[in-house]
Amino acid sequence: MYASSSPRCRLVVLVSLATDAFVPVDFLFRRATTTTTKKKTSSSSGVKKDPSQAQTAWRTFQAKRLAHYKDKKPDWDGAKRRAKVSEEWIDAPENPKNNK
Repeated sequence: MYASSSPRCRLVVLVSLATDAFVPVDFLFRRATTTTTKKKTSSSSGVKKDPSQAQTAWRTFQAKRLAHYKDKKPDWDGAKRRAKVSEEWIDAPENPKNNK
């Protein structure tokens, strides 16, 4: 027996079990869902620790300056704030490539 289960007319095959109840085939062969793990957080500061994103000098500088501009210039959008922070980074003493 065939039945349509969505407006897109997805074909669903129903299988009759011994109890005369029809069960969708995809229900019988559905994979078990995996649980997602939570990101580890530091207990002292509450900052998320993501091993793929190390806390570099740029990320520290960027986070500090973006917060500064968000407070001082709330009318600026995110792109404008990021552009300003990028310009400041060139001459910043925190920049390891800055030899001044």
